[in-house]
Formats: sequence, structure tokens, C-alpha cells
Amino acid sequence: TVDGFTFDYTGHLLHISDPYFQQFISEQVGFEHFETIVRRSFIYSHDRYTRYPYQVNLHGLPTETIIECIAGYVNRRITKNPKKFTEWVESSFGSGFAKNFFIPYQEKIFDYAAQKLTASWTGRFVPQTSLDALLRGALEDRPDDEIGYNARFLYPHTGGIAFWVNAFARKIKRPVTFGKKAVRINLAQRRIDFSDGSSTHYKTLISTVPLDQLIGMLQEPANSTLYRAQNKLLCNTVVNFNLGVARPDLSDKHWIYFPEKSFPFYRIGFPHNF
Repeated sequence: TVDGFTFDYTGHLLHISDPYFQQFISEQVGFEHFETIVRRSFIYSHDRYTRYPYQVNLHGLPTETIIECIAGYVNRRITKNPKKFTEWVESSFGSGFAKNFFIPYQEKIFDYAAQKLTASWTGRFVPQTSLDALLRGALEDRPDDEIGYNARFLYPHTGGIAFWVNAFARKIKRPVTFGKKAVRINLAQRRIDFSDGSSTHYKTLISTVPLDQLIGMLQEPANSTLYRAQNKLLCNTVVNFNLGVARPDLSDKHWIYFPEKSFPFYRIGFPHNF
């Protein structure tokens, strides 16, 4: 919290589709502490805003871009069980959508050639389309369509996204320890050594440490499969700027995607609208 503004560490929203998780949040936190929000997200390209997701909201784009996307979808070559991201995009949406949104946007996020990305992560996050939905979304603006896993989401009334985590933590009966840095993990003995010289044994270990760093902590033989895998792991760094603007009418949008290379950033969010 800075000068009256509360910021999350990058944008985080609560999406719940799993029945067990719904019950968990209801019992442990309470839905009365959340706003239920209908997504207002847009894409900025060709000097204009269009609604997200791109593949069902071509309305407002230049005519040639719309034709390119529709023709690419109709004439796409369908690949069964595509392994590469580019094959999956071409098979699902066609060359026009690949060129105008999917490939430049993903290359901006990952800072990596799209041809080298796998398709393994696409199922939950990328809504599909159909010729009917594509044509309707090209001919008319459709503000009421709720498409995709994040079409509706929850956000706490107060305290930022950490509110629900802190509420859950208060229900834990055993003490929670903070401020320790793990340096070694002995899998055979189920022991974690910390930088202050202390250690603890565990029954179950759940790690949120970056995977390459986690492998470096494991006390495994130097020629193990884990260490060989470590050298093949790649990652990208994201820089997040939080700006507090004392003006209520800054934007009515939740977030905006920027696929074009002329913008060095890939997304802008307006969390005050949550």
C-alpha cells in the first residue's frame, strides 16, 4: 500500500470452476467478501480497441484484417493432436488469426520464437471459435458474450487479492513461519535446510520456488536426470509497473492486450475497476 493506493504484485483474480474449490472458498473465506465481476477486457491493435477474445470479436478491425482472419479460418489445415503452438493456432484459427494476434502476442510474452513453443498449455486458456461465432462477432459488437475461463471472476471487497489468502491462513491451527530461505532439500531424509542454519523435516512438500532454483536445492547425484533437465529449462522475466493515478475516470476497462511490436509492453490493467 503506497500513498493510499493498494497494489497486488501483478494482476491476480480468482477464477473458480471446480466444485471442491467453490465449497472450500465458501466455507473458509465466504463469498460475501468478494465482488463478482463480469470481464471488460480489450485488445488494442490497428489503432483501435476490440473486445477480447480476439477470435470471436473482429468487429471494428480494418476490413482487410477481418477478411484475412475469416478466410484463414475457413481455409485452415486441421492437424490432429498438434504438438507445436504454431500448428495448434493454424489448426484451430487459421493463418489470419495467427498473424494478427496469437503469434505476435505470445512471442512478446515469452520473448521466444513461437515455432519453438509447445501446444500443451492451450486447452484451458484459449477459447475456441466457430464460423457462426466468428461471423457474428465480425458483423456486430457483442458486449454481453461471456466466453473463456475468466469471463467472470471474484475479487475481494478490501485488501487486494491477498485478502482471501490471509483469511485462509488465519484458519490454520499450527503456526506458520515466515522469513526463512530454503537452501537445501534432502529428499531421502525429507529435510529442508535453511540459510540461518536451522532445518525442519516434512511429511509433504509443496514448492512454489522457480523450478530451476528448486532443482539446484535438491541433494541429488550430480549426474541425475534432474540436473540434466535443469540445463534445458528456459524462462523469461516480467517487469511490472504499479502507477497510482488520482483520477476516477481513468478507464472503464479491466485490462487491455497489446500484441503489436510497436508497444514494448504486452498488457495494461486497471485494478481500481475490480
